[in-house]
Amino acid sequence: MHWVVIFALLFVSINKFLQYTSNYHERWVSKLSLVKEIRDLAENLRKLIKERKAIYEENRAVSAQDNYARWTKNNRKISKLDKDIEQSKAALKNASSKQEHLLKRVKLIALTLPFLALKLLKGKTIVYDLPANDMFPMIMNGILTKGLLYIPLLPLNIVRGVDPNKDLVTAGVSLSVWLMGFTKVIDTVEFIINQLFLMPAVPEPKHEKNTTKEKELEPKEIEELKTTEAELD
Repeated sequence: MHWVVIFALLFVSINKFLQYTSNYHERWVSKLSLVKEIRDLAENLRKLIKERKAIYEENRAVSAQDNYARWTKNNRKISKLDKDIEQSKAALKNASSKQEHLLKRVKLIALTLPFLALKLLKGKTIVYDLPANDMFPMIMNGILTKGLLYIPLLPLNIVRGVDPNKDLVTAGVSLSVWLMGFTKVIDTVEFIINQLFLMPAVPEPKHEKNTTKEKELEPKEIEELKTTEAELD
């Protein structure tokens, strides 16, 4: 396997991993943060949530009629803890925002830009050779070998009198085209799995019975209709 394919697969795998785990990034940042303030705020938030859960479970086991004073006291504690939890979340989010911004810059420098450079510099690298140069029409061979940029450059080269396929010695699939097809397959598989297993079932529409009764015409109205039809005839 060509080394550019290995690096491309590595970049795609890391990007997909970060995409799938996006809901956990904030938690990971708070746990693994090098800033003591963020770790302390995260630990305090976990303690508040744990305390609220314990009081809530205790209140569920207490009868409001038999232990009204205790039940009311626990409700007041839960209300106070709810406010403290919201304040703690806001403080943690404010403290983590600068670090998240820094991590986004690190991702841009360490992942996005190198992947972009790989596609720009090595996009025309052939990763798969075709059995024969005439397996597809020349335009298709040019797209597979040189990428989608071959299409807008084709009329320009024809106008300039330059053969667009003069350096097309061996037809094959370039890295840029292979990556486009590979990511499209992954997106399609994700869509199918999401639709079949992860999306909630859509409830069947309720058919409302038509309870409106048709209005019965009076004899006078029937005579008027007959007169109107006769006039129209």
